[in-house]
Amino acid sequence: MTLDEVADELYGLEPTRFVEVRKQRSGQARAAGDRALATAIDRLRKPTVVGWAVNVLAREAAAELETLLELGVRLRGAQHSPTPKALRELTKLRLAAVHRLTERARALTAEHGHRLSTAAEREVVQTLHAALAEPDIADLVQAGRLIAAVDYSGFGPPGLSAVPDAGLSADPDLPDATGSDAPGSDAAGSDATGS
Repeated sequence: MTLDEVADELYGLEPTRFVEVRKQRSGQARAAGDRALATAIDRLRKPTVVGWAVNVLAREAAAELETLLELGVRLRGAQHSPTPKALRELTKLRLAAVHRLTERARALTAEHGHRLSTAAEREVVQTLHAALAEPDIADLVQAGRLIAAVDYSGFGPPGLSAVPDAGLSADPDLPDATGSDAPGSDAAGSDATGS
């Protein structure tokens, strides 16, 4: 069992199962004598409903998501030598693709027994637009390990909310993107559930 394997499993689960399964995997790592892995697993943060919804897209609508992200590459390229007609066409494609994927996220989360609130849907849209604009965000979205919605204004580096690569350790001096430092905190995502 590796941290990458556990992270892939956890961020593919429904939010209600995250804490329970994280605790199980951490216990298995401890029982196997791998305290470092157990600690790393304990530090994995429960995603918000929006983070989970985008992670579901990455897993269950990968081809559609890939199409959207390829459009992002085209949009970024068009900004270097724009023609009004090309930009209008790409903008129409972008809006349609984001709308389709947001609808897909709504349907997929409903299949898993969760309803996205209007606010959560807006954050899914915001995250998809951020992925279109910024290649680093696109990579994180495609990896399916988001913790929370991502917003990118186009000024400076984006505030990324994703699980770091297994080889990297999180900087303890940086604030937590989810708003909760406690592993297993159920506060993450409670505002976006619509309940």
